[in-house]
This record gives sequence, C-alpha cells and structure tokens, in this order.
Amino acid sequence: AEAGCVEYGPAVDVASGLGAQPPVRADVITVVEKWADVAALKAHTQAPHMAEYRERVAGLVQTVTLHVLEPA
Repeated sequence: AEAGCVEYGPAVDVASGLGAQPPVRADVITVVEKWADVAALKAHTQAPHMAEYRERVAGLVQTVTLHVLEPA
C-alpha cells in the first residue's frame, strides 16, 4: 500500500541439497522488496512508520544488511 512499493515479502532459508548452497541460516529472515525506484526506497526507509518499526523490533534484530540490486 506504500507509494512505489511493487512487491514485499519475507523468506527463510530452506535446505535444498544443492552443493553450491551455503549452510541454512536458522536465525535469518530475508525480506525481498521491489521498489519502483531508489527514491521510493529512500522515502520508505525514512518514513515515520519505519522508525516506529525499528524501535519495536530492536531487541529482536541482531544485524541488518541491505543489498540494492537491479536486473542485469
């Protein structure tokens, strides 16, 4: 429902048996987000509801890593 958000969803590692896959990370949640553009993503990260969210989950989140990608 947020302006510029195309898709947003959490995912967890699953054991696949594929040799190239690193070990499953049982304590990691990956959120895959697709935004219309970087400006929309920046606005999202600075939105008041995101500041509130970060406060609510501070005791649950150990680290956050952000990768901004584009189709190759």
